[in-house]
Amino acid sequence: MLRFPAVGGILLHSAHGLKRILDHLQREQVLSASQVQAALAHHQRTGSRIEDVILELAMSEEVPLLRSLATLYRTRYASTERLATFAPDSKVADMVPRKYAEQHLVCPVTFDLESGVLTVVMPDADDAALLHGLRVAVSAREVRALVVRPAAAKAMIARLYGGDVHAFALLERETFSRSAEASYGAFMGESVRPSADRPTSIPPPTEPIQTPPRQRMSERPPSVFGSSPTLGSMGALSSIPNSTALVGSRGLDGFRDVIARVVGFFDGREGQANPDHAHHVARVVRLLAERVTAPMATTQAVELAALFHDIGKASIGHLSSFNVAQYPDYAAAAKKVYANPIRLFEGSKLPLEVSAALQHMYERFDGRGFPLGQRGREIPLGARLLAVADAYADLTENEANPYRRRLSPEEAAGVVATLRDAVYDPIVVDALTQAVLAPLVRSQLTPNWTELLIVDPSPDDAYLLRVGALEAGFRPKVVSSVDAARVALTDARFELVLIDVDDGPWSFLADLQAGHLGARIPFAALGRALERSVVERLGTLSPLDVAPKSLAPGALFERLKQSLEAVRGRGGAALRGRLQDIELPDVIQTLIQSRKTGRLLVRSTRATGEIHFSLGAIVDGFFGDRYGDDAVIALVRLRDGEFTFDAAFKPGLARIHTPTEMLLLEAMRRIDESSMRPM
Repeated sequence: MLRFPAVGGILLHSAHGLKRILDHLQREQVLSASQVQAALAHHQRTGSRIEDVILELAMSEEVPLLRSLATLYRTRYASTERLATFAPDSKVADMVPRKYAEQHLVCPVTFDLESGVLTVVMPDADDAALLHGLRVAVSAREVRALVVRPAAAKAMIARLYGGDVHAFALLERETFSRSAEASYGAFMGESVRPSADRPTSIPPPTEPIQTPPRQRMSERPPSVFGSSPTLGSMGALSSIPNSTALVGSRGLDGFRDVIARVVGFFDGREGQANPDHAHHVARVVRLLAERVTAPMATTQAVELAALFHDIGKASIGHLSSFNVAQYPDYAAAAKKVYANPIRLFEGSKLPLEVSAALQHMYERFDGRGFPLGQRGREIPLGARLLAVADAYADLTENEANPYRRRLSPEEAAGVVATLRDAVYDPIVVDALTQAVLAPLVRSQLTPNWTELLIVDPSPDDAYLLRVGALEAGFRPKVVSSVDAARVALTDARFELVLIDVDDGPWSFLADLQAGHLGARIPFAALGRALERSVVERLGTLSPLDVAPKSLAPGALFERLKQSLEAVRGRGGAALRGRLQDIELPDVIQTLIQSRKTGRLLVRSTRATGEIHFSLGAIVDGFFGDRYGDDAVIALVRLRDGEFTFDAAFKPGLARIHTPTEMLLLEAMRRIDESSMRPM
């Protein structure tokens, strides 16, 4: 039996070794003196290896760094890109125990039987004592070490010993997450943390309400699945280029819509306590990804992962990242089922970033999570985003969370912030906090839901309506009979009732309109066969809308939103704010994404301007003596003043024909080029 030297934990740099590396890098002009100080401070604060710190802070590219270290260690180097394409013989893993490899960050890659030379990759490539002990233990004539960055050594070990096919793909995406974080940090300025002297009104959490385990329709017996929770059998998954979207923008919208409807359909049918959770998480994670300027492919992938993330996780309760981090029972349950969403789609070739986000959403920023114990930026960006979005959505939308009530956006963001650095990426936590503080972004993060009661005896029709309602900003509750609807109206408050009238629920509607079931609530009617007699009878009850069931849910709920706004007396000034608090591009993007029609009035100390919108498209603009495109570009440059959105305004003929997104991009380009100060 081979005997290896005793091992402890991974040995970080000694003070002498650290100084030696930094002095060498400064001497070789890889780092400046100020960069050396910054890297050292970050290393002392985080405990990360200095090589990874340098790359994480974008102080150097990987190849120049490794080339310089190779001259210091008098050896050769192996880049992450080269290692990612190298497939070592699995037999070399038998030569060095995994525990030894992990604790010393030394990974065997080749062994030449004729020459007796073992080649390994490791960050400390001139550690003579370690190499000598390794040579003696494996009875090799010589051990040759190639220098690699520490994260690459970990990835190689994970792939060789654990079969993790994603290890290097995640490192390849690190460039995008690092640049996103750098640009986001510049945009954010100082981190926003809960004030230490501000007392919190949130009581301590107890424990989530547990529900009996249930067999979900989407779940197959465990014996059908592959046995590897590390996706070892998913080598057929193809990698999607990082710089592009997963599919074309129009194709993605259709694909995401199909996924959302299928997930919503089955989640609703399976009687979950919080069936709309996946949709909430998808909305939140998309906004967070946009806030940290993640690549489009990552944004699209993590949104799809959010829709999938709870499929197949029948358990004691909701396994949110917050619950799993706080409660041992939930962590134990999650370890058994975390891979189920990926296993269920085995063979379907999910995009790599979708699988990575799903597999690693329970990793912790401090390295104490699972399945691989990844730490910090080793965790895929999509998984870091999904973990925060999952926690926030559960705290704000699920009454069975540990606080036994739906928390406000500020409360939920504060709770998530208590676990920054330990469980969650501080960059993503700050993105959430900033989003909560910005009124327009917050309205998307946690919409002002319209409570809707759907009464439909057909489960299929009802749940298709439920998904469409959710996407339109309604929070639906589904019941199958008027008797159940009467009970629901006594238990909760609704702002609208949508009812199938094919079975003639006339007494219920009469009671509803007469106020016998509580406050008078507007209703809308749906039917497969809206005969003349039915329509006439409905006319006496003054419904908000009458529509055939063949009408697409999106069109139906858009009509209902407009009708409700009229009933509530909405219109006129719908949005207000100060440009000092909310940047005008954020306001414009919100109006575009919500397809608003109306007029954005902007008043500064210099002049007053207007931007006219029609279904989210910019069609005209005025500012001082400027008109059209020039006026919009000038307005976007404003940094002080106030704005008001008038939803009652109806725009005239379009003066602007430039596509809206191109117009905004041109405005931002001109701002960057001129480096103009706030007007």
